[in-house]
Amino acid sequence: MERQREGLAYEMAVRAIDEQRSSLDTVGTKAGLLLAALGLTSSSLAHFAFDKASGLPLPPLSLLGGLAASWAAAALLAACWPRRFLFAFKSTDVLDRAGHFAVPDEQLMSVSTRLLRGAFEKNDATIRKLYRLLHGAIVAIAVNTVTWTLVALFRKR
Repeated sequence: MERQREGLAYEMAVRAIDEQRSSLDTVGTKAGLLLAALGLTSSSLAHFAFDKASGLPLPPLSLLGGLAASWAAAALLAACWPRRFLFAFKSTDVLDRAGHFAVPDEQLMSVSTRLLRGAFEKNDATIRKLYRLLHGAIVAIAVNTVTWTLVALFRKR
């Protein structure tokens, strides 16, 4: 019975790590798409805002739009920046660690499960930070789009 519980805990840990890998792929994809959207909206709306040669239109709004675009770009680049994640272990590493601590063979599954749980917790903290960066970038892109649209509309009057 104890063996079944250890096997189940190990399978759950492996599944959780696999789900993290797909979540990380999703973060990278979203960050890349949002970076492209930021480039398109900023360049086209800023072009409309500066269409006439009378200088910087509505300085406070222009400043807000520029700051929002800068924040979004920084957050998205930080989300795309490569990081180290742990998704698997070499069996020799597990055996070495078990041998170092004199773990009996029947407890190897439990050692592996603990290692996977530790990796899951480290990965999870970093993935949560990445999602917070994405959420901040989405808000900044919305602020950027609204401010440059307002500048362009006021400019056309």
